[in-house]
Amino acid sequence: MSTIRLTCHTTASAAAVVADYFDKRWPLDIAEWASDQGHASDAHAARALAQI
Repeated sequence: MSTIRLTCHTTASAAAVVADYFDKRWPLDIAEWASDQGHASDAHAARALAQI
């Protein structure tokens, strides 16, 4: 299984993403949700999505 990294704005944002999106089978949903919630920039979410 490959690894896809999503850069969050802060460590608190990263912790929120992990806490709220514990199901790692859906990286598309995780990146989109993180961007929508303001935990990651649109550019970083797009980069993560492009790796899928």
